[in-house]
Amino acid sequence: MADAEQRNAEKGLKTFQRQENQLRLSGRLTAANEQSTQNR
Repeated sequence: MADAEQRNAEKGLKTFQRQENQLRLSGRLTAANEQSTQNR
């Protein structure tokens, strides 16, 4: 059970990193960073 949760967490992290890369490519990373800091 924990293994499946670990895999899901890693998959979610990879998805997040991919989105972050695309934001960086489109030059919107700073706005996304400000948003995520508020959400934490």
